[in-house]
Amino acid sequence: MKSSHTPTKHAIPFGQNGNKRDIPQDTKTGSGEASLSLGFPPETMVPKVSGGIPPSGKDFNGILNELSSMGRWANAGAGYPFDAAFANAIGGYPAGTKIPNSENNGFWLNTVDNNLDNPEVADDRLTGWVPAENYGIATLSGLSKADVTLTALQAAKARIVLTGDLKANVAVIFPAWQKSWTVVNQCTGSGSLICRTKTGAGVVAPNGESREIVGDGIGLVQRIVNASTSVAGITQLSSATDSDSETLAATPKAVKAIADTLSGGRLLNIQSFTHSGTYTPTPGTQKIRVKCWGAGGGGAGMSKQNRASVAGAAGAYAEALLDVTPLSSVSVEVGTGGGASPAGVSQDGGDGGGSSFGSLVFCEGGGGGIIKNGSSVSGKPTGGNVMMVFGQSGQGGTYASGLLINGNGGASFGGYNALPHVSTSGDDGPFPGGGGAMGAYVDENTHYASGRGGDGLIIVEEYS
Repeated sequence: MKSSHTPTKHAIPFGQNGNKRDIPQDTKTGSGEASLSLGFPPETMVPKVSGGIPPSGKDFNGILNELSSMGRWANAGAGYPFDAAFANAIGGYPAGTKIPNSENNGFWLNTVDNNLDNPEVADDRLTGWVPAENYGIATLSGLSKADVTLTALQAAKARIVLTGDLKANVAVIFPAWQKSWTVVNQCTGSGSLICRTKTGAGVVAPNGESREIVGDGIGLVQRIVNASTSVAGITQLSSATDSDSETLAATPKAVKAIADTLSGGRLLNIQSFTHSGTYTPTPGTQKIRVKCWGAGGGGAGMSKQNRASVAGAAGAYAEALLDVTPLSSVSVEVGTGGGASPAGVSQDGGDGGGSSFGSLVFCEGGGGGIIKNGSSVSGKPTGGNVMMVFGQSGQGGTYASGLLINGNGGASFGGYNALPHVSTSGDDGPFPGGGGAMGAYVDENTHYASGRGGDGLIIVEEYS
């Protein structure tokens, strides 16, 4: 047979408007009327001269009208919903029967012979009928504490939407069919939702999530298994950044947090202050590392009358790590090195100026050298939360009986290789914050000015 062999379809049954009679199940014997049980009775097959009764044209029209009505119904692709009386009359539907459901949005397929059961039961009973080609969504609302059982019509749908406020764990009972469903749990509340058959295993559908589940004829299982490092499948998202789980997947939020952490602490900029001014944070700065040096004191000078003096002391050093959030701008003061003494003049060296970063970090300048034996006063630090170092005191020097003992300028942290400054010619203190050397007087032809103190310094390292 070919598709081109399609027979003609008739829009109306045979004899639709003709003179006809409905064919009954049985008719009175000898009446000559056709019936479903006898067809045309024997008397219609006997010649009229022998006492027979001719068959009725109404019967012919009635029979052909019924048969062609059935053909037209079949031509239209229509079927017949479950009919209990018809099922009993034929001894039950045969296996393989396909009938429309009562809502006309799907079909039932019969899997057993002689089936007298209605497929559309209100519970999870197995009737031998299973769903085939169902359209639409089944919605169950008001779930709270009690378990619910899907009706056959509800369970026939491929998508089940559940709503309610769960006060306790609630089971949704499915029939033990070999079928797949998408369960959409739109419930709220503290309870859990379990999809299962009456006696078989089930699947938990978390609130606010969907689950693909499959019935194997006994219980329900998740269609896509949970993913692992060895099995592909469904996985739960997590925004945690401190988890060592091998079953959770990171969200973009978690990835961003990690990226921000990795990029955090990056050095953005360095601002150095050799003179007083104002610190303004570079955009994006989160923390700053402040390094502060006070200025060094100037060395004292010797004269012909006084051949004992002391070199200048170094300024203090402090280092602090600070949160920049509360800081919009900070006043920065940078100390100036203490003044020197002219050659051949007995004179104290000038004190070094202190350096400060607002009120947060302060480093005193080193004391100036003095005209006597002893040592100059070292600078003191305050406010450092990483490191604080006192400046080194300057050492005294003398000249007597042709022997010169040099006075050492105090060493600042990180200055002049962190060693005291030694000089016979009154060198300046090293930058930053070193103490100036004393000025020696040897004789009328050989005498030196002392060294001035090294200036202070503030360095601000900015980090994201």
